[in-house]
Amino acid sequence: MTMSDLLPRAGSILRGRNRADCVRCEGHSRGTLSYTDEVAHCHRCGWSPNVRTLSRELGLLSDDPESRQRFATEQLERNRKQLVIDSFEQWRDGELKRITEQYRELSRKAHIAKTALAYFPEWEKPWNILAEFYHAEARLSRQMDFLMCATASPWLATGATISELFGLWQKKAA
Repeated sequence: MTMSDLLPRAGSILRGRNRADCVRCEGHSRGTLSYTDEVAHCHRCGWSPNVRTLSRELGLLSDDPESRQRFATEQLERNRKQLVIDSFEQWRDGELKRITEQYRELSRKAHIAKTALAYFPEWEKPWNILAEFYHAEARLSRQMDFLMCATASPWLATGATISELFGLWQKKAA
């Protein structure tokens, strides 16, 4: 079987001699899958099956019970790993949301404090609010950069890799 035989069985619509719609993409996926007789690649989501893997996914390989058992075991292992990755991403998103909300709230208070100081420069409370914001800004920016694996702020010299962040999350979860 060739890729042009398998793709329609998988649910793709062929859009020409070497283009098809990707069944894995969400939303608009018209013509994002390019293919040859042996391989395909979606330029949107990165899905890259070959004839053998797609045949296996579609259950078109031999009815050998050993092959089916091995495939089921592999699928269970992939699902288990995906659950771990999903848990990590959920934790990371939650931490980013929490830190962003803290930063936004302190920033809002600091803006109000600056306005108050324009009228009442001797008032101590706005100065304390500004100090709280400026002291927390570096810490919160550093934490956001670390969770996003970036160095967008001047307070983090080198960003973490996603692997390092995942390792820290595993240690914290254990």
